[in-house]
Amino acid sequence: MVAIRNAEQSDIASIERMVADFVKGHPAEHHPRSSEVLKAAYFGNRPVAHLLIAERNGEVVGMAQWRLIHDMFWGMFGVEAEWLYVKPAFRGSGIVAALVARICAQASEAGARFLHG
Repeated sequence: MVAIRNAEQSDIASIERMVADFVKGHPAEHHPRSSEVLKAAYFGNRPVAHLLIAERNGEVVGMAQWRLIHDMFWGMFGVEAEWLYVKPAFRGSGIVAALVARICAQASEAGARFLHG
């Protein structure tokens, strides 16, 4: 069973480990990242996005973020989903679908009418 929840400050170490795995092979792989900047980005006075965590048996196994956007052509709010990651050992087990479903539910509550990502 997988549980999807809002990220908390206590998840920062787990998030950092997932980012370190996610970034392997990317030009930013060895770029320094600050725990304090991560904390400010998601838990500070002006969060940049909503970050969701996927847990299985108490282990953090995935994450995704979303942010509210506005489409000027269609005149409606939507959601931009980004940074979807699931640990390799847990891929193919429905965690991505669960994360996207929770993004859609939270987005709908926020007034969004479409998902982009």
